[in-house]
This record gives sequence, C-alpha cells and structure tokens, in this order.
Amino acid sequence: MARILLIEDNVGLRTILAKYIALAGHTVTEASDGREGLDCFRRGGADLVVTDIVMPHTEGIEVLRELQRAQPPIKTIAISGGGFGSGGSYLTMAKALGATKVLLKPFPPAVLIAAISELVPGGET
Repeated sequence: MARILLIEDNVGLRTILAKYIALAGHTVTEASDGREGLDCFRRGGADLVVTDIVMPHTEGIEVLRELQRAQPPIKTIAISGGGFGSGGSYLTMAKALGATKVLLKPFPPAVLIAAISELVPGGET
C-alpha cells in the first residue's frame, strides 16, 4: 500500500479520484490547492503525488518544482485539462519540469489507477 497525495481544486473530481485510489488499496491524503498540498507533503511525505496543474494559490507547476528538490525526487502524476500557455500545453511543461507521468482530463479513474500501479507497488487494480 502506497501513500498517495492527491492535489486537486475541483472538489467533485478530487472526491471521486480519492475513492478510487483508496479502493485500489492505497492511503490517500487530499489537498484542495498547491499550497495545502505542499504543506501536507512537508508534514507527512508521500510515495507519489498526483497534482492538478491549474489551481488557486499555488499552481501545480510550483508543486512540481518544489517536489523535484526532494531527495530522492518524488514520483508525480500531473493532471490537467490541457490549456495552453506561452510555453505550450500545461502537461508539456509539467513533463519538462519532471512529472513522471501526465494525464489529460477528462480520463476514466481506471486510467489514473493504472498509472499509479506502474509507479508504486502495493495496490490492487
């Protein structure tokens, strides 16, 4: 069983994804934005972080930058609706900043569970 930190500002999506992650056998900590997510990480760590990119307060790009400074770097899955900024899609930027995997919203929860299973041991799919 892995410790998964889920950072997503959409309450409905966060609730659904957290339930699926827990059903897959993992422990889930939820955060509603990047600032809260980083605070949770600093307090309790995680084996894997799933983070939205576009969020209030601290965006997912900042979360990824911070997590890359951890030793060893934490495996991350970046999720986003894909929007475009000056440097290309958000997920392209996330990958360039070290996201282990990226998922374009909307996706079935099973896709996230499969990605988690690839990156951390201990769950059941």
